[in-house]
Amino acid sequence: MKVKRVSASVVRFWCEGCRSYHAFGRASARFDGNYARPTFGRPLLVTDGRGNIICESTIQDGIITYTMRSRHRLAGQRMELPEGRLP
Repeated sequence: MKVKRVSASVVRFWCEGCRSYHAFGRASARFDGNYARPTFGRPLLVTDGRGNIICESTIQDGIITYTMRSRHRLAGQRMELPEGRLP
């Protein structure tokens, strides 16, 4: 499973670029409900609380694409979401 349900309205996944979990509201991120090969219908943006972008990505059919605005080593790359890091 690549995405884990945290609550009725929140899901999370492991971000290999940030080496941490990212959690998003199911409705606001337009999650399709597929936990094995997820698609989010809009870009996912993680900021540092001051509005600075840390990670920006899109996820379609279980593939994450990091934009060049991401501030980690995987910026600009595309890869399959990892499995096995979700407790």
